[in-house]
Amino acid sequence: MRTLLVYLALFSAAAGAVGCAAGRPVPTREILAGELAQAREAQQRDDAQRALELASGVLSNTRAADTDSAALRFEAAMLAARVHLRAASETPFLREPRASGVPGPSAVAHSMAAARCFELARRCASAAQRGGANAVAAELELANYAELAFHSQLGLGASCNAFLQRAPGLANAKSAAERFARPELARQRAWLYLALFEHVRNRDELEAYRFAVLAIEESSAARGFDVRRVARLERWIASEATLEFHCPKCDLLVAPGLRACPNDRTPNAEFVGRKRL
Repeated sequence: MRTLLVYLALFSAAAGAVGCAAGRPVPTREILAGELAQAREAQQRDDAQRALELASGVLSNTRAADTDSAALRFEAAMLAARVHLRAASETPFLREPRASGVPGPSAVAHSMAAARCFELARRCASAAQRGGANAVAAELELANYAELAFHSQLGLGASCNAFLQRAPGLANAKSAAERFARPELARQRAWLYLALFEHVRNRDELEAYRFAVLAIEESSAARGFDVRRVARLERWIASEATLEFHCPKCDLLVAPGLRACPNDRTPNAEFVGRKRL
C-alpha cells in the first residue's frame, strides 16, 4: 500500500502544480495538445507507463478552473483513468506489499489510481465542456460505472446501493446491458451486474435473476470474480429464490450451468418466473 500512496501523492502533486519551478515557462496549449496526442499514441501501442507520464505532464501544467486548458486536462485525466482500468484488469504494474512483505503487482492500486483520475476529470468537467471537450457526459458516465464496479469488487454494498438509488434506469436488465456495452467496461460487467443483483433481489426477483445470469455470463472476463461467486449466484437461481425460472417456449426449468435452454436455445436471461411450489 505504501507504493500506491507514494504514487498517488506524486500524481496529486503533478496534477495540482502549475509552473512550480521558479522561472520555468508554462508550455503553450499547442505543446500540451501535442503531448496529449503522444499520450494517445502510447496508449494505442500499449505503452501504459509512457502514456501515464505524458498525461501527468499535461495535468501538471493545467488547472481545473482554466477554461482555455480544461478540455486538455479533462481528456488527459480520462486517458490516464482508462490506462489504469486496463492495467487493473489485465497486467498491473503498480506495486504494493503482499502479506509476506514483498511488493507485488496490484490491480487494486490501479483501480484506486483510476478513481483519483476520475476525480480530477470531474473537477474540471464544466470548464472542459465550455472549452470544447467532446462527450463529457459520456465520459463521466464511464467514470461512474467503473467506480461502481470497483466498489462492487470491494464488497462495498452501501456505496453501491447509494449510487444505484440515484440511477433507477439501471434496475432494468435490458437497459443496464445497453449502458454497459462500452468496450472499456468489458472486464467490469460481472461486478456491475453483481451490484445490481444485490440491489434488487429483495424486491424484484425476476430482474435479480436476469442480473445474476448476466453476471455469470460475464464472470470469465472479470478479474477476481471467482467460482465461489458464480456458485453463489447459481445456488440462488436454483434453490434460494422464491421463484422458479422456466423457458418461455418449452417450459423447461433453468439449468444455471448452461447459458440457454438445451431444447430451443432460448437464452437464460429470457426465462420467465413463477412461484416455486
